[in-house]
Amino acid sequence: MKDAHWNVSGGIAGIAYVVASAIAASLNGKPPAWDSSNKEIQTFFIEHRDTVIAQGWLYALATSLILWFAVVVRRVLYTASGGKHLGDLFLVSTAAVAALSFVSMSIRIVTAAAADQLSASAVRAVGYDFSLALLSLEGFIVAAAALVYAACVLPEPVFPRWTAWLAIVAAVINLAGTTSVFFRTGVFSIEGNLLTTWLPGLFTAVWYLGVSVALFRTRNPVEQPLG
Repeated sequence: MKDAHWNVSGGIAGIAYVVASAIAASLNGKPPAWDSSNKEIQTFFIEHRDTVIAQGWLYALATSLILWFAVVVRRVLYTASGGKHLGDLFLVSTAAVAALSFVSMSIRIVTAAAADQLSASAVRAVGYDFSLALLSLEGFIVAAAALVYAACVLPEPVFPRWTAWLAIVAAVINLAGTTSVFFRTGVFSIEGNLLTTWLPGLFTAVWYLGVSVALFRTRNPVEQPLG
């Protein structure tokens, strides 16, 4: 496959990831509030069992797409002088995030399937808080991937430099999101979802979308005409 075709396939995969993630995020409507009781959260999992399972399946599909996107981005980063080393870290970090997302979604699916047989406190602790904590702490790895990307692109723009600034913003938001584990209540807590999933997910998706669009016009140096 020619580099141009690789880049287009990566752009398609990145955009498909954003679309699949957006659909998945909208399936269950508004999640339980941070001040919901254990029983209310258990009821949410029971009443939304099918959509929670479908949501987990869609997120897993999206995660598979982002792995293809990461492989293609790594190929382009490799053409930058710093990318020969840092591009590998970008790929490894993205793969690690994908693995954690699979674990988080698997936990939610299993909890939803057995929510009517588990205690309300177990549903909250395992199916809700644990999976949210995983998503929150993976912000460290997303931030690492974003900063590595920026470190490759800012000095040598194999991608447009504005995508590097999107990466830096995504890194800052994801690092801020990891602090949600220190808040027990409120919108900034793990269960508040603002710092845990919504803001980090939104800014990461915007960064991925920007890079995906750029991939359609990106040509590796060996493909660019001389003169």
